[in-house]
Amino acid sequence: SLLYCVIVLLLLSNIFVLISKQIHIPVVISLIYFGIILSFSSFLKKIIIPHLNEISILGDIGLILLMFIAGVKSSDYFYNKNFKDTILISFISFFSSFTISFILSKFLGFNNLVSTIIAVCMSVTGESVITKVLMENDMLNSDIGSLIMGSGLIDDITGIILFTIILYNFSSEIVYREYINLFCILSLFILGFVYKKKITNYKLYNFFEKSVMVLLVPFFFIYMGINVDISSSTNFKFIFLLIIIAIIGKVGGTLIAKPFVKPNLEQLHLIGWGLNTRGGIGIALTLIAVRNKIISKQIYSSLVIVILM
Repeated sequence: SLLYCVIVLLLLSNIFVLISKQIHIPVVISLIYFGIILSFSSFLKKIIIPHLNEISILGDIGLILLMFIAGVKSSDYFYNKNFKDTILISFISFFSSFTISFILSKFLGFNNLVSTIIAVCMSVTGESVITKVLMENDMLNSDIGSLIMGSGLIDDITGIILFTIILYNFSSEIVYREYINLFCILSLFILGFVYKKKITNYKLYNFFEKSVMVLLVPFFFIYMGINVDISSSTNFKFIFLLIIIAIIGKVGGTLIAKPFVKPNLEQLHLIGWGLNTRGGIGIALTLIAVRNKIISKQIYSSLVIVILM
């Protein structure tokens, strides 16, 4: 039954998260790995597949609320300091990654739509991942930390808007449910960021966040994992090239900004590596693309592996 499926998956995912915390793996990353592990389990697939539509809906709700939480957790330090540098670094690194990824995809024979989707997914960052790293190193409100968080925030917003525009204008396959999802992801992400101080002052917010992370967010990563297909047909050459291009695009793109911004090359190098992290937004966009048959499962699986790297 659906209830049995939900209980089993919640128990397993949260046990996996608890174990991961013991070895200092962030919650979002551990859930991504849990989703990937599911793709190898024939037993769990048998439980999930009959209820795939319900899991997908729960996953969408979990993703939307996860983006709201990510917005609340995002640092706004850059807004009062380094705002100009943040804008410049963000756009230069984003469009460097986008351009290089698009050229590689076209060179490998993909059409314009698929190449553009790949490029967008390679250009966004992992805010939730880098937030945890910066907090652990007491760098969240430092100059470098604020530039990474601010640029990553703008990258993600730019990526979601560009992805939505591309789908609306060039894909006839997309269903209206996905436009609603993208609108909710973007609006709640921004809402969480803008009203973070008021939101975190509510006594029930911590309870709300923990409940969402335990009861809903796992379903997004479970649905993500069940769509991953790592087999002998996986194009590891494509994966390797994407990893190289991803690093060149973000780190190289950030270094290119040197003539226009205050940070020195060493600082820009650190910022570039910070922006090279990927996570929830990238996976969400690839999942929407594969769910609507815009990209193949092979491309989707390759992108998920690159995001994990």
